[in-house]
Amino acid sequence: MSINNKKMCMTAPLLALSITFIFMGVTGCAPRIVYTENTLFTDPMFTGRMLSGHSIALLPVLGPRGPLQFEEDELDEVFEMLHRARPDLKLVPTYEFETDFAFPNNEPLLFRFYHLLFKEEMIAVKNNDSIWNSVKQDYLLVYSLRGGMSVRNLNRSVYKRFNIECELWSVKERAVVWRAQSRGASDDKRTNEKVMLSESMRRLMHFIPAVQPGYGSESW
Repeated sequence: MSINNKKMCMTAPLLALSITFIFMGVTGCAPRIVYTENTLFTDPMFTGRMLSGHSIALLPVLGPRGPLQFEEDELDEVFEMLHRARPDLKLVPTYEFETDFAFPNNEPLLFRFYHLLFKEEMIAVKNNDSIWNSVKQDYLLVYSLRGGMSVRNLNRSVYKRFNIECELWSVKERAVVWRAQSRGASDDKRTNEKVMLSESMRRLMHFIPAVQPGYGSESW
């Protein structure tokens, strides 16, 4: 069932932390899904002005065993959803990033890059010239699934929860300039995990600093 079809009963943003309770049902308000987002880090020198006119490649959602598996049409839907959430960002789809990176025979390096990103091997990533010379975009948007589980209770109810992080990497600086996380939980066994995941991804997009007009600058 689409998140958009669920009835929203309450929204309570608090500074960088926002907690939204989403309810289902025509009568009564029993909690079904809970999303929690918060910003973890922003480079003091990073502002939305730095995103003006610069491309941001959307990487696949990373997990312990590599990129999570999505059907091609699902990937297209997720990209369009994220683009609608932040039309001010110059997003580049995953397939375009991977084609640019891996052409003509860089696939092993690409998957090593994914592995290092998920394992947070910052020094290994930063010092790998081959990786950064293969990236054609200005920024990388990296989602990593940090935890996920489903618990089936004796009464046959199912409790689902997960934690996903989102990082924005500067290709020029070879460093993370912004990081946030989203946690989701549901006690509805009909809840689709990919729907929960994509909704969290969409919500995190709103935490990325808004693009501001860029101005020319000269060294002095």
